[in-house]
Amino acid sequence: PGLPAATVVPFGAPAAAPLDDADLASTPGEPLRLLYVGALDLRKGVQYLCAAQRHWHGCATLTVVGRPSARCAALDAALASCRRVETLPHADVLAEMRRSPVFVFPTLFEGMALVVLEAMSQGCAVITTAESGAEDLIEDGVNGFLVPSRDPDALGAAVLRLHDDRELLARVRRAAQHTGRASSWERYRAALLAAAAPPAARAA
Repeated sequence: PGLPAATVVPFGAPAAAPLDDADLASTPGEPLRLLYVGALDLRKGVQYLCAAQRHWHGCATLTVVGRPSARCAALDAALASCRRVETLPHADVLAEMRRSPVFVFPTLFEGMALVVLEAMSQGCAVITTAESGAEDLIEDGVNGFLVPSRDPDALGAAVLRLHDDRELLARVRRAAQHTGRASSWERYRAALLAAAAPPAARAA
């Protein structure tokens, strides 16, 4: 007999209060608050994040939450202008996401980056790569942006687009949170239990 068909149960996301007009309000021309959360290593594409900063100089500020896998003078220099936080409790990470209109995650390889879904649930406009595993979640330009990996120019261009078009930013943030709210942990648990049920129970 052949192997049974695989069942994919997507991750869930934490609950969050819906964004209101005050959350979405921004002054045209003011710098965007960008956030990155993750390890500071080559696999996460941090080198391209550093390179992309030249595109948004004066248009955005970047907060980086994560610690490097090894000390690197070049990385420290590249991120010298950023607000750096090595580690935060999970609740504080979610609060940072809530305060940050844009989440950047230029990873080179993931199975599924849960941090992307968490950022969407908090109302971030996410800019990431297809290698994040989020290509099934993000519709480019609608609830987030997918840019080519290893491409700081594309990452920078996406940030500038949101900086220049605040109405687009607000629409993407609302759509992102809608996606996150539709991917709750409650739905995950229900789908996981259904997938693990004996075949007879699933057919009933």
